[in-house]
Order: sequence, then structure tokens, then C-alpha cells
Amino acid sequence: MAVLLRVMCWNIAEGNMTGSLESNSMLPRLADEIRAQAPDIVFLNEVRNEKGWPYGSGVNQVVRLSELTGLPYRHWANTNALGLRGHKAVGILSRFPLEAAVYHPVKWSGDDTGFGTLESSFLVDGRRIHIFSTRFSPVHHGNPDFDWQQELRENTAGHQQAAAMTAGRDPNLPIIFGGDFNAWPEAELHAPQYNHFRDHSGLINTLTPHPHPNDEAPETPDFIYFRGPYSVRMVSRRSPPNNPTDHPFVLTELQSPQEGFTVAYGSSVKLRHSGSGRALHSHPFNYGHAGTSGQQQVTAFEGYDDSDWWRIRGPHGTPNNYQSGAPVYHGQTIRLNHRATGRNLHSHSGHPSPVTQQQEVSCFGTNGVGDGNDNWRVEVEGGGAWTGGKRVRLIHIGTNHALHSHHGHAHPEWTRSQQEVTCYDGRDENDWWSVFSAFALDGKEPL
Repeated sequence: MAVLLRVMCWNIAEGNMTGSLESNSMLPRLADEIRAQAPDIVFLNEVRNEKGWPYGSGVNQVVRLSELTGLPYRHWANTNALGLRGHKAVGILSRFPLEAAVYHPVKWSGDDTGFGTLESSFLVDGRRIHIFSTRFSPVHHGNPDFDWQQELRENTAGHQQAAAMTAGRDPNLPIIFGGDFNAWPEAELHAPQYNHFRDHSGLINTLTPHPHPNDEAPETPDFIYFRGPYSVRMVSRRSPPNNPTDHPFVLTELQSPQEGFTVAYGSSVKLRHSGSGRALHSHPFNYGHAGTSGQQQVTAFEGYDDSDWWRIRGPHGTPNNYQSGAPVYHGQTIRLNHRATGRNLHSHSGHPSPVTQQQEVSCFGTNGVGDGNDNWRVEVEGGGAWTGGKRVRLIHIGTNHALHSHHGHAHPEWTRSQQEVTCYDGRDENDWWSVFSAFALDGKEPL
């Protein structure tokens, strides 16, 4: 199996620039930016979980961001109390179903400090990955209201506890660890605790070698670390335009196998819509809207299940073993055969999509046998072979329309409340897709 995980971490400054704006006012802007990055996992910290009237808004920001981004699975843990208003929290959003969560508070002199790390895990096609979302204690140097030497000791204790926790796990267990370290190596006061975690956790910083060419905010304390059979395909630490928080986010792609993978004829793939992060999906329900073909629905799914698998096959009329194992290149024509139902990704002029009235996309045929409207031309960004993570456009041969999706368009029945997929007669950023999970030869051999 090959996989490409997109992982993001972000200190969201309580969703209101740490109290300087109206409560929860930045959540829609945060959600827009998270969705635009199309992550599979998001580590959130400096989140609020408020009680309801009359003490607070009643908003759990992890839950609200899950709803706004479409990332359906979430965990959170309260870290420190905000009086009668509720708590600050640390959280995780996920495209994958999450297993049980455990909160590890940072301890000092036997007491919880109000900071800590939230641990959970998930399965990606049979491989369990443990994830940790953290916020360590800051050092309030220069503030006369704080004993900065004690704060430094508390902060160092958190880094030491986390390093011991990860280093003590089964060395064969993949780990992804991210969040606000409140320390970075260039700051003299912070370097000891940062260096301790770096040197003793057994994890690799995605942003090394430092400075990384894609690191736009090196003097900030936000990091993603990892271990396991991965390499860093890309990583960026940056503040988006009109940043709705006082921290940059970190975004990385971890690819396995470490050398990456090439999409081949005969392989089975899951495709991620680059604009929304959702998976190309079909299910045994048919369209029934006005003007429809009545064929099987195709959607973009916010979760992750076995109805997301598609086999790469040659054009209509070729045998199933056509060029088996050969790489797929820019400009070649393929079919995408839906593994769960045996039908092919299909489109046709004259049938509107159910929500936006663009061209309908469906699944058609029996046991992989359909017609010429199952043919799609692969347009690889930058040309060459189609490799994991490389964006592609899929152009319907019969109509020259691009496979397309767009956030915010769904129907409770005709897309089963999932995101609509269409064919679009223009070209824009919502036409891009990429592979995020793959098996070779119909899943019988790993890539």
C-alpha cells in the first residue's frame, strides 16, 4: 500500500485573536483556510470549549470547526479552566475514524499545569498510526507577574514528559506529533527544552534541515514531528493572507513508501479533491432529480471508506489487464472502475447535475463493461508520469468537460448529503485531484 497523508497544525488563538475580537468570530475564516489546505489530520491548540448562557457562548470550537470544514471525526481535551466560562482545550480533526483518545497533562510538582498533549490513533488501510496534538507551557520572561525561572522549569518538564512518552513506544509504531511547542531553537531562553524534545523523542522534525526553504516563519514555535515508513514530500510553515490568528500553520505531506509512488494501470487508488480534500466516491444509490440519467451517484465524500476505491484501467474496449503495471502518463486515456460496484466513472451531455445543473457525473456499466463515455484523459500538472501527490485534471473525452467539485453544494437525497461532483465546461482550481492512497494490481500487491 502507498499513502500520502496531509497533516496540519495550527494554534487558533481562541478563535478571536486571544480575546481581542468578538467570541468565535474567526472560526469561519479559520475553517476556510483549513479546507483550502485539504488536510487529512489537523492538530488544533489554544481552542475554547465554552459553557452556555449566561457564562459563555456554549461553542466547542473543535466541534464547530469539524462542522465547518467537513472533517467528520474529532477529539478534544480540556486543558485549563476559564472560570465559569468553560475551558481552553487541545483538539484533533480527522478525515479518518479516530480511535479512543487519551489526554496527557503536563505535570509540575505533581499537579496539572493547564497544558498537555492529546493522543489518538487511526487506521489507514490496515496500518495504525498514533497522533499527538500538543501545546506546551510558554515562558513568560520579562513579565514581572511571572516567576520566569519556574515557568522555564514547567515548560521544560512538558517537553521532557512528551519526549519520554514517544520514545517509550513500540519503535515499529508510526507516530505523528504536532502543535505549539512554545519554544524554538534560535531563542536562547527556549532552546534547552526544544533541544531536549528534539534529541530524546525519537521523532524527526518535518521542517529540518533548518532553515527549510518553505519555512516562512522560522522564529515561531509550531512544529510537526514524525517517525515511521515516511518521507516528507512537502512542508510549509507560513501565515496565510489576513491571518485570523497570531500563529502560522504548519502543513506537511508524509509519503509512504519513502521514495514515493507512481500510479500505474491495474492499480487501485483513492482520489482526493484538491480544493476540498474530499474523496471521489460512489455508492449504490441512483440519481432521481429532473433531467437525470438515473444512473449511480458519484460524490465527494468527507470521510474515508471502501467506496472510495477506483481501479485504473485502459480505454473502453481494452482488456482489464491492459498495460498492467505500466505507469500512467500525461495525455493518456483511462477508465476509472469503481471497485465496490463494478461500474465505471462516466459522464454524458444532456443530463444536468443535481445541484448546480452542470454536467452530471455517474457510474455506469456492468462488471466493468460500459461505453465510450467512460473514457477520461489524464492531464498531469507539469506533465510526465502521474505520481502520488501530483495534481491531475481528468477530462471527459466525449464532452471535453473536466471532473469537478466545489464546497457547499450537496443535496440530502441526490448526493446523500455529500459534496456534488460534476463535469465542468471551463477550467478552474476546482478541477484538480490527486492520489492519496493506492494499491498495485487491484490491491493484490503493495506499491
